[in-house]
Amino acid sequence: MLYNSKLINSEDPIQGDICIIGAGPAGISMALELESFGKNVILVESGDFSYNSNFQALNDGFVSGVNYFPLQSTRVRMFGGTGQIWGGMCSPLDTVDFEERHWVPHSGWPIKKMDLDPYYNKAHYYLGLEEICYEFEFWKNKLTDVTTFSFFDQTFYNKMWQYSTIKFKDRYKSSIVNSQKIIHINRSTFSKFIFDDNISSTKSAVFITKNSKTFYVNCKYYVLACGGIENARILLNSHPKINENDLVGRFFMEHIEIPIGDLHFFNKHNFKLYTWTYGKTKASAEIAMSSEFQRLHSILNGTISLEPLILSQMRKSKSETWKYKDPFRSRMNAFENWSKASMFYENNTMLESKFRLNLRLEQSPNPNSRITLSNSSDYFGVAKPILHWELTDLEKRSILTIIRLFSQKVGANNLGRIKVKEFIEDLSPYFNWPKETSGGFHHMGTTRMSLNSSEGVVDLNCKLFHIDNLYVSGSSVFSTSGAPNPTLTIIALALRLAEHLKELAKGK
Repeated sequence: MLYNSKLINSEDPIQGDICIIGAGPAGISMALELESFGKNVILVESGDFSYNSNFQALNDGFVSGVNYFPLQSTRVRMFGGTGQIWGGMCSPLDTVDFEERHWVPHSGWPIKKMDLDPYYNKAHYYLGLEEICYEFEFWKNKLTDVTTFSFFDQTFYNKMWQYSTIKFKDRYKSSIVNSQKIIHINRSTFSKFIFDDNISSTKSAVFITKNSKTFYVNCKYYVLACGGIENARILLNSHPKINENDLVGRFFMEHIEIPIGDLHFFNKHNFKLYTWTYGKTKASAEIAMSSEFQRLHSILNGTISLEPLILSQMRKSKSETWKYKDPFRSRMNAFENWSKASMFYENNTMLESKFRLNLRLEQSPNPNSRITLSNSSDYFGVAKPILHWELTDLEKRSILTIIRLFSQKVGANNLGRIKVKEFIEDLSPYFNWPKETSGGFHHMGTTRMSLNSSEGVVDLNCKLFHIDNLYVSGSSVFSTSGAPNPTLTIIALALRLAEHLKELAKGK
């Protein structure tokens, strides 16, 4: 059911069981899951059903540290959220990603992968994915006349990705608007929480409409589902007690995306299994490092993708194409550039011998990589965020180890040779990250999950420590980032939280 924010009576609080703030992939999937449990959900979105630059301007902020994109361009403030511009890459986190690794500071989740597996399975439905399987042999058999690497053993392996074509507004708008259990209010920006005297329980959530009318939502439970930057920003702008351990906003993580070398095979091969075309490819493989390999060399998790060199030379870098504050303009610029290069490649040959090696590396949880608040405020008087992206020597050493050992494997098997990027040879403590370094718009870790409040912001059920009815959903709760893109895991965690809230509501 759609509530028109213009007609809301600010004197009468809107009542429900659960208030979800943010209608992106996490908020939408959770609302629909709770609806199936029979719960009355209030789903509030700051933006509209269509892109509006005035709402988008509320995403403005500042960046420091390693070069990053304009914050407005990396997330979308509208129904569907950044799920309107995502690339659709899906793969679950690895078992090792949930484990405490002695060489990765602050690693380890309070849950295991097996705890999330049932929800991973269900998340495929929300993403329109037909197959739950990520086994390499399963997908290899679906394609014919393709080349695969034959030297994989206990070091490198073929990790699979599936590609969703879902755009969350297009897929779920009618389901939300026509629901009898979900009240959806758009064009209403979160303002603040009202807590009880002990700051132990949330009494109400306050919102401001486009025409500056204030209204209240009173529910038993509240869920922040506004993304890795905005979740932290909202909590930092809340009561100081929420951040008494100075952990809100810390441990910001991104996937480091960086070209590491050019691979020249001695012969041409059909590497269709390792390449993909947006909107067409159902699944593709990337070269991943086994957990044993990571432990042996004390490195981070990551994957290497193979991009035909002719494509990489034709298209501009991500930092060049994704430079506008308007994310849809940047997306159009990037995909037009990508499509032209891909079309040229597909129309000429599927056989290739020269590839650009692009590494996607997890970021080590680092408390100095963080979201803080600036002295500048948005239209509603809320302090804008500052993203300080800081990387460590562990990321540098991991890159060097991965490319060195992969090069050795290629050479030892007489497949070809790798010409590494110049910066690889100078990964010193004073090394400056090259301009080709970018991220995936994957904002993780800023309200991290942990077993206790001295190490994180939310508990294993994504509830804020010491506040009995306030929860956080999205990649901000990730304890580590892993190698895969986060959306599949975001939705799995959202579905797990929905089931937890259902059980809690039964007892009240």
